[in-house]
Amino acid sequence: MPTISSYLYDNKIQVQLLDEDLSLTTRNRIVYARTVKVYDNIDNVITINFRNSDQKPANIVGKTFTFSVTSADGNAAVWTGAVTVSNVTTALASVTLDQANVANLTQEFYNYTISYNSGSLTLPAYTDDNWGAAGQLQVLHNIY
Repeated sequence: MPTISSYLYDNKIQVQLLDEDLSLTTRNRIVYARTVKVYDNIDNVITINFRNSDQKPANIVGKTFTFSVTSADGNAAVWTGAVTVSNVTTALASVTLDQANVANLTQEFYNYTISYNSGSLTLPAYTDDNWGAAGQLQVLHNIY
């Protein structure tokens, strides 16, 4: 009898915030930022793990985060949604791209960015080791 394996993985990304303590030096960087895959006809929950430069949970108290999807060339904003913080202590949050939003994404590849408000400033969350603020998002249609 054939066996079919299925895996339940969280769609998790790690981003780095600027350290508010300027005496800290950057010791660790994100080595690899994988492509986030979202699928048509389902609700896609993306878990965001906020880290500081020492790869410890970042201080996200009082910050408001926004997740934005832009065209691959970066010229057009396609979707913007609020990020819901689920645990301040471990710096975990999530954003949901529901079925209707994904159905409107016609290209295969997009960029995503995460920004946050800190006081009167709007700052980026960094997704790669060269302080890049945009990650790659792939839309897979006709999977379900």
